[in-house]
Amino acid sequence: MRKLKCLSLPALYFILAGLLLAGTVFVFTRPAAATGAAYPAPLVPVEKPVIVNGQELKLKQLRQHGITLVPVRALAEALQARVEWDPVNRTVTVDKPNGNKTIRMASGSNQALKNGQSVNLGCPAIMFENRIIAPLRFVAEALGAAVKWDEKKDLIQISLPEEPGHGSPPENTPPPDTAAEKVYSTSSPSRVAFTRDGCLWLADGQGNNSPVNAVPVPNTCAAAVKILGWSPDGQWLAYLLGPAKDNYGAKDCLWVVRADGTGTRQVEQKPVAGIPAWSPAGSVIAYSTYDRTGGTPEENLKLAEIAGGGQVKVSSLLPEKSDVVDFAWAPDGQSLAVSFPRTEDNPLQIDRVTLKGERTNLLSLGKPLDEKAKNSIYTREARGLKWSPNGRYLAYHLQLNSASLSADGVAIQVLDLQKPGRPVDVGIGLSYARWLAWSPDGTQLACILGSGR
Repeated sequence: MRKLKCLSLPALYFILAGLLLAGTVFVFTRPAAATGAAYPAPLVPVEKPVIVNGQELKLKQLRQHGITLVPVRALAEALQARVEWDPVNRTVTVDKPNGNKTIRMASGSNQALKNGQSVNLGCPAIMFENRIIAPLRFVAEALGAAVKWDEKKDLIQISLPEEPGHGSPPENTPPPDTAAEKVYSTSSPSRVAFTRDGCLWLADGQGNNSPVNAVPVPNTCAAAVKILGWSPDGQWLAYLLGPAKDNYGAKDCLWVVRADGTGTRQVEQKPVAGIPAWSPAGSVIAYSTYDRTGGTPEENLKLAEIAGGGQVKVSSLLPEKSDVVDFAWAPDGQSLAVSFPRTEDNPLQIDRVTLKGERTNLLSLGKPLDEKAKNSIYTREARGLKWSPNGRYLAYHLQLNSASLSADGVAIQVLDLQKPGRPVDVGIGLSYARWLAWSPDGTQLACILGSGR
């Protein structure tokens, strides 16, 4: 075997210089991959009618390497499939349960999983204008549809065969009593918060038929998350964050995040008690706290104002050991109804507390506890305070000093603010605050009456 000789560096320089002087240039390129060109072909817009089961479907279409690419969600939903987007892994999953068909594609990959089997797409699925697009024929056929190009009419025909349970009923079958009908299709701007797989997610829909991308909120996947709600201007979301999903004895802390998923802020360093609530008139949250160990409720009432830049200003409306049981913002956001328990010093009370700390009594029930009363069953506190939208009425549950008896049913009352101190008994119901709801004009209360857990 002949030995290969290596040129010295000066000799190599000499040869290259000679080639350049002779006007000869050699260009070495890496061979193109067998599946396509070395560089991706440009995306070329096309406009061909797409007919799905006789109805035209408006689809943005692009061609690359002779393959028509379309938005996956729009086509899949037209073929009665469900679509889920994983922004972390940039993966789309299309699922059609009644046909046992599943597709999974990753942005930038020309490989896809069809019912668990790896297949080649011909060209990769890619992100385009915040939407993932993929080959039309592959998506449609993978979902059980037939695809045909009508050359004479220059359109794409997609037909989906009738599936079991979805065919026409027998001729003598009477029509159903009720039928689902789509009566509203106009989009509107919206922001949605939801939990999925234990994480907090935010989705921002602008209402212009643009795709909605959901983003996970940082540092929420390793903890227990409870959504509280949006600020009135829709710029901030409040949520409770527990230290760990499997630490059931730990208390929650209060956080806020911007609507776009940025700017997370811990509002209060101490754990919070009860359910914090936004003011209906501004970016202010009312809440109570535990001590720093999370073991003892401080029975206080605090306000946290969230400025536009994210600065948090905390103030104390009612100090520690004020015996605060529950609270609810008045509709104008200028005061709160606050309930206090029946104790040795005071009867059961509901006061109106202004943002300046001024208190006006709305209701007092019973007398301060004596020794005999303390050893009996008595009405201890009002919970689940619910204002009517017009601010005239306040509904609430009256809970006993026995948790077991309260679980079986408690009294529901309504207080007319024009007649303070004279509540109206509604009946007995289970003590769930969310089961009290007012009509928009504030003249009717919806509640569920009954007892027994």
